[in-house]
Amino acid sequence: MFSQLKSDWIVGWNNIITKDYVGESHGYTCGQTSVGTTNGAGPHNVQMFMLSPDGVVLHCMPGFWHPDDLARELKLGQRMLELWQRPGLSLAAKQTQFAAMQLGELASQPREMHARSRWQGFDAKNEQQRLEEVGFRDTIVLDAEGQPLMNAKGKLQMKTTNVVVHERMAQRPFVPFAAFDTAQFADYGRRYYDNNKKVDGEGAIFMTPRRVAKQEQREEKQAKRAARKAEQAARRAAKRAAKMASKEPRRLTAAGVGGWF
Repeated sequence: MFSQLKSDWIVGWNNIITKDYVGESHGYTCGQTSVGTTNGAGPHNVQMFMLSPDGVVLHCMPGFWHPDDLARELKLGQRMLELWQRPGLSLAAKQTQFAAMQLGELASQPREMHARSRWQGFDAKNEQQRLEEVGFRDTIVLDAEGQPLMNAKGKLQMKTTNVVVHERMAQRPFVPFAAFDTAQFADYGRRYYDNNKKVDGEGAIFMTPRRVAKQEQREEKQAKRAARKAEQAARRAAKRAAKMASKEPRRLTAAGVGGWF
């Protein structure tokens, strides 16, 4: 992969921290290395664009990707560049071939790549919740009647992330980078990312996000404890007020006569 990047691409980066679609990596920094995660995890944090010299999007890989799989996608990006620069071909013809190449790539991807593109639990749950809210998500497999397909265990069957990426790219043939709808393209899963799923046995637990997560848990418990104490104190105060009110002298008024007893 690194040899491909060095020989075939000019590599640059852009900080997206100010974008409204950026995710929360919860303790990770730009200087840390991502290890052992699943393909497409963290799409709101990272988007790897492959651009032509004139700024057209040839391909885009949201999130983190296994080196072998990214190397394969880089080769697809090169083929897209050849198509984009092919003389004598209309823009419409190039766009049609672009979509066909994106979908055709899925048919040739190895089983191992699909396995590395499985969903992380919290991302899958988020997609299923959003399906209930809006009625359609392109991350869910549909049956012949266009209804969400259930697996043998009665759970929604989801497309792997590599399928989602290529299907979405097929709908965005040769779009100028300035006009590319990154927020919509990378819109899947939770915007909070901190699972570091173990793949190939190389996963690791980063201490900074671990400490931050524990601190948040402590603060949440303290806040709940304080709320319970405040509620108990309010109930005790209400009981005392009611008890004192029952002991106060009452004014007796009848037929114009008043007095205390």
